[in-house]
Amino acid sequence: DVSCIGFTTDLWTSRSGHPFMSLTAHFIDKDWELHRWTPSVAPFPARHTGKNISVGLDPTFDELGLTGEQWDLFAIIDNAANVKLGIRLSEHLMQYLCSIHTLELVVNDIFKNIR
Repeated sequence: DVSCIGFTTDLWTSRSGHPFMSLTAHFIDKDWELHRWTPSVAPFPARHTGKNISVGLDPTFDELGLTGEQWDLFAIIDNAANVKLGIRLSEHLMQYLCSIHTLELVVNDIFKNIR
């Protein structure tokens, strides 16, 4: 009886120079048990633009059957401009910025100017 799922995504390049993108799902069931699984880790040779991120993510939701109005799908992301754009362009995801990551950026910015 799950209708709301949070997702995180990451893009990285392996030590051998191969680029990847992952998608991890997070949800709490009716018994308040947290579930996490990674339905997708795939090569991502395209440039890491917002458009390419969206194009790379959206087919995964179709493959998982997570399309339609019965699903509330959210992406919790950092402040990377390309990822923010990719989520905004997604046909399936609503965007939420990670407040802890935002706070970390603020604190780091404050202290980088103190000597």
